[in-house]
Amino acid sequence: MKIGGVFIQGPNHLGPNHIEYPVVQFHIPRELQNLDWTLSLYVLTEYYKNQSFFQHFSKGILNNTDTPDSPIDNPHHITLTKDDIERGLYEVRVRLLNITGIAELKKRPLILFPHQQHAGLPCSDTAKSLELDAKKYHLAAVLSCNDRAVRVTVSNLTTEEER
Repeated sequence: MKIGGVFIQGPNHLGPNHIEYPVVQFHIPRELQNLDWTLSLYVLTEYYKNQSFFQHFSKGILNNTDTPDSPIDNPHHITLTKDDIERGLYEVRVRLLNITGIAELKKRPLILFPHQQHAGLPCSDTAKSLELDAKKYHLAAVLSCNDRAVRVTVSNLTTEEER
């Protein structure tokens, strides 16, 4: 059975037959490495007028790349392994999917990215009213310890490649 979507890939420095995935790097002090560490990946909209990121209205991450009917997450939560924590590195091998019904999704109220200044405020804006481009997105990584955010990073603006 074929699964849709695309794996997020990084720059290819080793030639056309080599795939590189983006990585999230972090440093966790040795004395804290035995705690529960998670990484939450968010697909965000383009940065609106230098004020806000929103959770993307039409993109998500496939929960399980081996099961085509698994849920699409945004955010997608990853429990870091002991090896991930010791290396201070997580290779982002996730499949990004477009959610069907974009015309309707553009009319729904947007959800503010919860790890920014305006988080928690109600939002009545829609992707349509803000004229957000569905093909543009950022990937955010939130490193958390015991469910408390410790570090937030947001990628550069990315766009879908035309096929």
